Amino acid sequence: MYPNKLLSFLFGKSQPFSISPNDNLSSVLSTDFTSTTEGLPETDDLSLYKTYLGSFLQVFRAAAWVKDDQLNYIYTNNDYCNFIKFKEEDVLGKDDGSFFIAEKFTEHHNNDTYVLKTGKIFRNVERIYSDSGSFQDLLIIRFPIHHNDQKYVGGTIIDITEEEQLRQEVMSLEDEIKFINKRNERLQIEKKINESLLEEYRREADYWESQLECMLDTQDKAVLVLDNNMHIEKFNHRVHYFWNLTEKDIEKKLTSVPTSIAKKAHTELISLIEAAIREKRNRWMHFYDSFCQTNFIVQVSAFDNSLSQGVIVNISIQD
Repeated sequence: MYPNKLLSFLFGKSQPFSISPNDNLSSVLSTDFTSTTEGLPETDDLSLYKTYLGSFLQVFRAAAWVKDDQLNYIYTNNDYCNFIKFKEEDVLGKDDGSFFIAEKFTEHHNNDTYVLKTGKIFRNVERIYSDSGSFQDLLIIRFPIHHNDQKYVGGTIIDITEEEQLRQEVMSLEDEIKFINKRNERLQIEKKINESLLEEYRREADYWESQLECMLDTQDKAVLVLDNNMHIEKFNHRVHYFWNLTEKDIEKKLTSVPTSIAKKAHTELISLIEAAIREKRNRWMHFYDSFCQTNFIVQVSAFDNSLSQGVIVNISIQD
């Protein structure tokens, strides 16, 4: 029964434990509990409790101490003496002012006073640095002890450096995941916006392309649009007089499709288009087609924009 009470008291229960009114707490805590208990009746609960408490605190893998209501030490285990680098006989009966700088003394004093006044467990984490620059994260737990009408403060220190570093790494990973998730959300939004804009551009491009085709077909002249490599991009129906073009000829090179005009006139026309592309300037000429015995005027307009480069060829009958 008593070991369970002791463990629950040290690790998470805010209800303080009590010692028999007939026993003196200082003598209980200063007794060499690791020695034999021969001579004490086995039914003596207090003796068992002393043995459990003292043995546990000495082998407990953490620093532990108890202070009286004046916050002077009345018990320390070996780990706590090693932690503050003082022998037990030099610690008992003294307060933290003998072992810590003023700032730490005030902090410890305030925390101990809180436990004395409220009767509640107080937990805090402190980081201490060595001369080499390394550090330890320490979980300090203070808890109340009642004996008769007297109040005491018990405490223990647990090294949680690895746990704290792991917690920081987990927090860092969580922050990174949050950042990635937010970035992905932003990218998804941008993607939807871009898709919407692209669709709008496509609709607008389709509209203007249909308008262009209507304009080309209403022209009383042959109109032909070529890129800088003389590949066919657009043409209207009047071009059929000069070249037998169909939709299948789009993107073909003009010089690779059959012509309907005389060879000499065709050669002159191709030369003019090539000059306009090469010089990137407008050119024009008159030419005579011996097949139909008709004079024509050719205007070749060069264009250069962010989307494409090429020429627009306009051929009309000379009056």
